[in-house]
Amino acid sequence: MKISKYNTFASYKGKIIIYNSLWNTCIMTNADSVLYFILKSREEEKLDSLGTEILKQLHDKRFIVNSSVDEIKELQRLLNSTNNRGDYYILTINPTLSCNFRCWYCYENHSNKPLMSHNDILSITNLIERILRNPSINHLAINFFGGEPLLGFSKVIKPITESALQTSKKYKKKYSISLTTNGYLLSHEQALFFQKHNISNYQITIDGNRERHNEIRTDKKKSETYDKIIKNVKYILSIGCNVILRLNISDQTNMDVPLLLKDFSDISPKEKRNLCFSVQKVWQASDAVFETVRNIVNEIRTYGYKCQPFELSYYNIHNTCYSDKTNHLIINPHGEIFGCTAREFNKENIEGKLHQDGSIIYNEKRKTRIQMSPLENVECRQCFILPMCIGGCKQRLLENKKFDRCPHGFSESDKQRFAEQYILEKLNNIQL
Repeated sequence: MKISKYNTFASYKGKIIIYNSLWNTCIMTNADSVLYFILKSREEEKLDSLGTEILKQLHDKRFIVNSSVDEIKELQRLLNSTNNRGDYYILTINPTLSCNFRCWYCYENHSNKPLMSHNDILSITNLIERILRNPSINHLAINFFGGEPLLGFSKVIKPITESALQTSKKYKKKYSISLTTNGYLLSHEQALFFQKHNISNYQITIDGNRERHNEIRTDKKKSETYDKIIKNVKYILSIGCNVILRLNISDQTNMDVPLLLKDFSDISPKEKRNLCFSVQKVWQASDAVFETVRNIVNEIRTYGYKCQPFELSYYNIHNTCYSDKTNHLIINPHGEIFGCTAREFNKENIEGKLHQDGSIIYNEKRKTRIQMSPLENVECRQCFILPMCIGGCKQRLLENKKFDRCPHGFSESDKQRFAEQYILEKLNNIQL
């Protein structure tokens, strides 16, 4: 027997939580227990002192494993299983790269970008036909992204959505659709159309409280947008939809959480359950903003609202990034295929081309993404939090030119702090 290298520890209410991130198992013990001391110090020669029954429980939960077990191989097997899931397909569609907002931190150039053409729509509907007639695929998940996708509601989203519904019925397959939008153009008519066509999940962004938001997220005419967006969020909550309300935080954001939540004081308990906040640092902001974000997350939770853990948005072995999945595509106007929505949609990042018959020709960049693994990184192979962070994502791995350092730049103390926060989030039933 040997002690698993992926046991991690966190203090909680005078107890010690021991969590194994490879096997997703957890136990609680006392801080002065022999069990904690042996697992923490990794003194395998003392395992027999724990007794047969405790050893059996530890082995069943894989805190200790047979000496012949190669945990790196098991990690790779689990990672392959997660990334190469054959029954599920994710399709991200950008109806346009244009946007009605001009946010300072956006990395895309939104001027003079076309809508998808009739031929683009035909190519996508043919692709959906190919996907759903595949006997292995049981579920197609479509996400409309952008740019601002609602700029193409009538000409792009409606025909694709209606076709996807008919094709899913034809093949008796499950499909779901989500929408990432700034929420400003969302009408009641559109919301009811989405509800009828199984679009019930939205991600909508605001930038702090009303005053700060109206400084940042304005349209071309510099109009104030906060009140209309909040009104639209509350309407789609009222018809039973789920909303992730993303809060973008920069060095200048002065977030007054009680003032923000006051705008939702009139929603029903059910609507409150369907609302989840996601507090994120703007990528150009300094690392000092992480502390601000952490405080905002904790404060929102004290008011009984759900809030996604920002620091733990790094993907893990059981829930990798969409861009890591073999069955995932991002489609832009002109049938251009990309791998990541968090990078600029330029020629250098193109990974393939969608043709009118629904077939796709990939390039070497796509093949490299699919084959990429954090286990190529010497630092990651040796790291005890690897199943928790999995090197971030394949996009990060593609951009990390050196494979002998932590992709996140974590020190050993950073890793321990990350592990402790991860465990406590798991304990509090936060979905990671």
